[in-house]
Order: sequence, then structure tokens, then C-alpha cells
Amino acid sequence: MLGSIELSEIIPVMFLSLFAGGTSFIGALLGWKINFSKQYRLFLTAFGAGILMSAAIFEMVIEANRILGIVFTLVAFITGAIIFTIADIFAERKGGGAGILLGIGLDAIPESIAFGALVGSGSAFALALLIGIQNALISKCFSY
Repeated sequence: MLGSIELSEIIPVMFLSLFAGGTSFIGALLGWKINFSKQYRLFLTAFGAGILMSAAIFEMVIEANRILGIVFTLVAFITGAIIFTIADIFAERKGGGAGILLGIGLDAIPESIAFGALVGSGSAFALALLIGIQNALISKCFSY
């Protein structure tokens, strides 16, 4: 199926991906130039996480529930939350840059999979926008 992909289909996906990932740099630049309080950074982090969770729920979890059923969807959702929590506890104990590295991986991998899965459905633009906002907020908060 890969051989039937047209260049005109690839270019919009490349620009949406560039936008979604590139906003991390914008957020980091804002965080470097503007010094916000710790409370404000935590608020933005929580807001960004809420945006991404909303995107995941509206774009993927509802569809998973429709196709897989409520039991498999809940098992997958809860398993992901448990894995993330265990990994976060491990990174917290390890200290240093482990938490940042873990956060990047645990954030970017599911985002990329979700974005790739939605490219053909027409929902990729909305997800790229939400990922972009979340990336800008999160990178802004951790660039202090």
C-alpha cells in the first residue's frame, strides 16, 4: 500500500507534523524569554495535559470503544496509565534528566502513533493543533 501514496498526500502531513513538533521550540523560547512563577507553570502543564487527554479521548478512545468494546478499551487505557505512573515513579527516583527523557518518549510516541492513525480520517488537523498547543505549553513550562 505504501507504493500508492502520492506526494500531494505526504506534503500536508509533513506540514502538520512540523507544526505539531515545532511548537515545542516556540514554547521553549517563550519560557526562556519570560519568567513565570512556578504556580503558573504548573497550571500550564496541567492545562496542556488536559488538552492532550481530551484529544486522545475524543479522537481515539471513543473509536476504540466502538470497535473493540468497553472492556478492551478500559483495559488498554488503564494499563497505559499504570505504565506511565510506574515509569514516572522510576524517573523521579533516578533523578537528573531521566524524567525529562521519559516524558519526551512517553509523550511523543503515542502522539505520533495517534497522528499517523488519524491522517487518513480527516481528523489529523485537529489533533495536530491540539498536540501543538500542548507541546508549546509543556516545553514552555520546563524551560526554566
